Amino acid sequence: MRKTSVYLPDETKEALRQVSIRWNRSEAQLIREAIDRLVRSADGESAPASAPASPRSQGPLLIGVGVGPSAPDLITQRAVRVLERADRIFAASTAPDAISRAETIVRSAAPDVAVDRLPFVASESPDVLNQSFARAVDALVAVLDRGEVAAFITLGDPNVYSVFSELARRIREERPGMPVSTVPGIMAFQELAAATGTILAEGEERIDVGTMGDDGTALARALVDARSTIVVYKGGRRLPEVAAQLRACERLDSAVIGELMGLPGGRTGPVADVAGRPASYLATVVVPARRADRS
Repeated sequence: MRKTSVYLPDETKEALRQVSIRWNRSEAQLIREAIDRLVRSADGESAPASAPASPRSQGPLLIGVGVGPSAPDLITQRAVRVLERADRIFAASTAPDAISRAETIVRSAAPDVAVDRLPFVASESPDVLNQSFARAVDALVAVLDRGEVAAFITLGDPNVYSVFSELARRIREERPGMPVSTVPGIMAFQELAAATGTILAEGEERIDVGTMGDDGTALARALVDARSTIVVYKGGRRLPEVAAQLRACERLDSAVIGELMGLPGGRTGPVADVAGRPASYLATVVVPARRADRS
């Protein structure tokens, strides 16, 4: 017997599991039967015509690709097409053997795509961070100098709080005139709003997207405007401090938080329910505008 590996998207795996339960057959048996029927039906027939391949982008070209917040079904079709046509795909990683959330999404959405990791050392030291960027730039420039298309994947959108913008800036310094493009991605606050039934903005309301800031003053300034919905990124470790500021402005009760959305152990819900302890670093908080006050 010859063994063959078959990689299936998560959606297909779940559908297969459901059929296996309904029909009381093992998943392996169902796969064997499906392949057997395909082989028998194809006996003596010519292969069906393949759809014409879309033209590949011409290199050298650097593309920042947003792959969404975490759930593989929120990566866009455009992003998948770009990744399938790129010559090389890169992702930031904490170590050469560490799989990032962005890579996990791509593995599920495009199983045949290989991802190269660019280790970034987590440090507040500018020198250490510069060394990480320098190594990443060297790896990307080597690909671009061969006239190839290099894609860099990032959570959310590559133009919002992404390491890609700094990478692109440094590469343009190394190679002036280097073509750079981006593929937009769904943001975590959009998924959080959908999961919790939160209206982000209506009428003349504003959406203020920002971080906690070093001393919390950025959030304090944003909270002054009751007509703004506030999105707080990268504030999970300081969630008790965030909650205290929201409580002081009487905006805690409507605030929601999303953590590890689309991943095992992910959760969404009111900030008030978890206000007493830190959340993960990448947790997202949404504070809706105070609409009841404007009746």
